[in-house]
This record gives sequence, structure tokens and C-alpha cells, in this order.
Amino acid sequence: MISTLSAVEPIRVLVWDEQQPRQKTMYPDFIGNHIADTLKKNKNLAVWTADISQPEVGLGKASLDQTDVLVYWAHVRHDDVPNEIADDIARRIQEGRLSMITLHSAHWAAPFWSAMEARAIQ
Repeated sequence: MISTLSAVEPIRVLVWDEQQPRQKTMYPDFIGNHIADTLKKNKNLAVWTADISQPEVGLGKASLDQTDVLVYWAHVRHDDVPNEIADDIARRIQEGRLSMITLHSAHWAAPFWSAMEARAIQ
């Protein structure tokens, strides 16, 4: 029997973190980076990080176009993520182009609310 193995593309994971200064007491390099470092141990994942201090709060179209799964850690800076970005994330989820895992207080975050509102309307 002849077997052919095809290369499997890794799942592209973006770990987003609002980087609260208080995190540094437990996670000197912030919790998002800690999560990413742990996920990088899985060879089936291509993992990178973004944070709120970056252009387009780290969640611009170019970045999201390269993302299959968004791991979203938030605590209190929910209003700092523009509604346009939250709506873009929700649209991508609806279209099946993006999955999102929300951590900590991200249930209050605009991307989560936009996604849940879109689902409720659907």
C-alpha cells in the first residue's frame, strides 16, 4: 500500500492582550505573551501576539487576514477598541473566516458583544 502525506498548514493564532500594567506582578512579559509562549509549543500552531498599543490596536485588517483563531484577553480597556474593528471581527466570525476565544473579562469587550449581537440577529 502506498501512502501519501500532505503537509498540513498550521492554525494561525493571534493572541491579543490589552496589557494591563498590574499583570506584570505575575507575568513580567504580560499574560498575552505567556499564553502565546505556551501555545507555541504546539507544532500545529503558528502563534504571534498583538496588543492595544500597536497601530489599529493590533487588530487591523492585515493582521486579521492572517489569523484563523483570535485569543482575546481583556480586562478594563474595552472602550479603547474601536467599534469598526469590533464589527470587522464579528463579521469575520459570521463568515466563518475567524474563530475567537475570549479570556478573563473579554465578555465585556466590543468584539465579543458585536459577535453575540450578530448571532442573536441571525
